[in-house]
Parts: sequence; C-alpha cells; structure tokens
Amino acid sequence: MLCKVKVVVTTLAAVMFVVVLTGGGEALPPGVSWT
Repeated sequence: MLCKVKVVVTTLAAVMFVVVLTGGGEALPPGVSWT
C-alpha cells in the first residue's frame, strides 16, 4: 500500500517538474495539464 502511494507522489512530482520546466506552470490550472 505504501509503495503505491510513493509511486503516485513521485509521478505527480515528476509531472509538475516537467510542467514548470516547459513554462506551463502558471498557465495551466491544477488537473488540466495533459489529461
């Protein structure tokens, strides 16, 4: 159970990191990124 939580947190962190790097951190509201 704890492993799944860690995977989700790591994935979210990676997604946010990429969004910030591409300059879309301010333009995109949370949850509207690529889905």
